[in-house]
Amino acid sequence: EKSAWRHAQRHAGELEVLAERLQDNAESFEFEARSLRRQNEGLESRLDKERIEHAEDRQRWLEREVELFNVIKAQKAKVKERFVAPPTKLLEENAELYLRIDTLTAHLSQRESEVARQEDMISELQQTVGALMDELERGRFDVDHFEPATSGSSDLDALSAVDAGAPFLTPPKTPEPSEAAAQPAAVPPRRRRTSSAAAHPLAAAIPPVSTSAPFNALAEIDAKSAAPQAGAGLDVLSPGIATPRSFGSLAEELSRLGVPVHHGSANEPGALREKLAQYGLSTDGNRKILKRRLEKYLAKKKR
Repeated sequence: EKSAWRHAQRHAGELEVLAERLQDNAESFEFEARSLRRQNEGLESRLDKERIEHAEDRQRWLEREVELFNVIKAQKAKVKERFVAPPTKLLEENAELYLRIDTLTAHLSQRESEVARQEDMISELQQTVGALMDELERGRFDVDHFEPATSGSSDLDALSAVDAGAPFLTPPKTPEPSEAAAQPAAVPPRRRRTSSAAAHPLAAAIPPVSTSAPFNALAEIDAKSAAPQAGAGLDVLSPGIATPRSFGSLAEELSRLGVPVHHGSANEPGALREKLAQYGLSTDGNRKILKRRLEKYLAKKKR
């Protein structure tokens, strides 16, 4: 019993020591727990603070992102306005220009066809006048003397009779003394007769020639080529050739050359003027052709 009691007492002492040790450990654990709780509270407060700061930073970055997005959108609009809008505008202007070019090309083609048609008409008219002058040259024509029949007829009306087959002038004969005394040396210049036909459409496109200085029709005629070319009708119908100060009628021009001109009563007036009027041309504008052929004819006769 004594040994058991001693053993129990020893075991109780050990248990008391162990209890004291456990009590110390519990106190240390409790102190450590309080320290950990304080650290945890500090960490939680710090974490809350960092969360608030992070939320504020996130809000600032969102605002900055929205601002940058607006800036990028504005820059895209500027770039589009600078680099995309001008080509589009240029394409629209090019389309308008192409349409205008097509319209002008169509008008030009129409005008060219009209000019070609008018040149064909002028060429046909020149051939008609040439045929009339050839008929005149084949007729009885004397460069020094002419037989008067009736005075007062138009020189153009007399030329028109050639188209009907009548001779332009009669052969010369010896006049009677009374007739020789009454006959003038030359027909004085008179006012040119204007045709009732409408003016040619091409004449409106040719600028008028100033009449302040005298116009040398012969020099103008000799400067042109003898062979007819494309567009020669414009020179033939030039208003400068048909002005009153350029040159007069055929009778006046022949009178200037010293050739008296008289007309026969058998001439039927108006045929040449009517033929020219069919082409919308004035007989006054074609005297250049007639005068040139008469000049060549007279020069050939004198040689």
